[in-house]
Amino acid sequence: MLDRQELGREELRSMRQRLERLVETTDVGQDDAEVVAGGRVLDGVARLVVTGNPLLQLCDRVEHVPILPDMRIIVAGVGNVLRGDDGFGVAVADRLLEQKPPTEVEILDVGIGGIHLVQELLAGADALVVVDAVDLGRAPGTVVVQRPEIREIEGPDDLASVHYATPERALMFARGLEILPASVWLVGCQVVDAESIGHGLSAKLAGAVEAAAAEVRRLVTGLGVPWI
Repeated sequence: MLDRQELGREELRSMRQRLERLVETTDVGQDDAEVVAGGRVLDGVARLVVTGNPLLQLCDRVEHVPILPDMRIIVAGVGNVLRGDDGFGVAVADRLLEQKPPTEVEILDVGIGGIHLVQELLAGADALVVVDAVDLGRAPGTVVVQRPEIREIEGPDDLASVHYATPERALMFARGLEILPASVWLVGCQVVDAESIGHGLSAKLAGAVEAAAAEVRRLVTGLGVPWI
């Protein structure tokens, strides 16, 4: 008879196999995903400790590591462009694509279809930088850089609705599949309004796009891939 610990391992193994099948068979269209989901601003992340100017706050430093052959760094721009400031991550991804990213860096427009990010991580990545709107109660337009808190899969309910997985849930799935890179960063910006329907960022967030892009380049450079 299996003991309680072995039953726990069997349940986790079964959940992981189910998640792998769901990810492999899910096909999310970017346009469809953006229309279906509403606003979903990241919140509940760790407190920040350093304030800079312009409104830039850092809570950790980047470890400088040697450049690895065939290194792959994913920069994922997250957000719903139909929800005003919630499209911040996508705007930053577009800006970064204009700034000659190194060959080791892959810029993704994830939108709100987080399962696409999981599928990309299945191919392997050495580091992940997520760019998104956040709601931390800070001054609008504040840019933050931190390591996101990623919870573990706790039960079958966490695997529900994988087709429309949010980026937060996508990171949880990636952790459960053991494909999450050791180095994961969040570059966020405090929103003004991420609920109103309509294209375009508020003036505060539009003015923070370049600052956020600069922080992504700094993180990538600190990971061993120069990007000036």
